[in-house]
Formats: sequence, structure tokens, C-alpha cells
Amino acid sequence: MTSVTPYNIAVPDEQLQQLHQKLEHTTFPDELDASGWDMGVPLLEIKRLINVWREKFDWRVQEQKLNEQLKQVNVQVGVEGFGELNIHTVYHRSGNSKAIPLLFIHGCI
Repeated sequence: MTSVTPYNIAVPDEQLQQLHQKLEHTTFPDELDASGWDMGVPLLEIKRLINVWREKFDWRVQEQKLNEQLKQVNVQVGVEGFGELNIHTVYHRSGNSKAIPLLFIHGCI
């Protein structure tokens, strides 16, 4: 039988502290001159993003917004050969009555 339970994003404080420690101790590689985006994200852009995450980004504010704006549930689904899988779902109806329904799925291998 499929069961549905409400879900809210709630990242433990310890994980956020660990993230901040990692950001604080980040070491950056040298960058090839004038490589632009051909060799990945430019070092200056990475440093800018790290600074935003360290100094300006407030995860708790974003977490609250996501929990307020999106209906989220966990659904227990039985899958032959895998047992019960706990699937996190988000339901959000478009404000456009002619919008095309979308289903986004991701997973890890």
C-alpha cells in the first residue's frame, strides 16, 4: 500500500556548520591564462560564488521560502526487486491555465 506523508526541508545545523567550515578552508587551484569558460568555470567566478555562500547566503531563509511556497510530500512506493522506496515529491500548479504539465525526475546511481 502506498503511503503519503507531509515533508518539509530541514537541514540539520551540523550540516550547515560543516558546509561553512569547508567553504572557509577552500583552497583554489591555479588557472590557465585566458582560458575563459573553455576549461570550466573561471576561478574568479568560483571565488565570487564561494564568497556569496560564506558571507551573504542564508540557507534558513531559503529553506523557509521553499517550505512555504511548495507543497511537498514523501510517498512510499513498492518497487519489485527494490522493496519500499521513499520518494520525495513537490507539487506546484502553474499560474498559467494553458501551461504544459512537467515531471522532473532525478536520481543517483
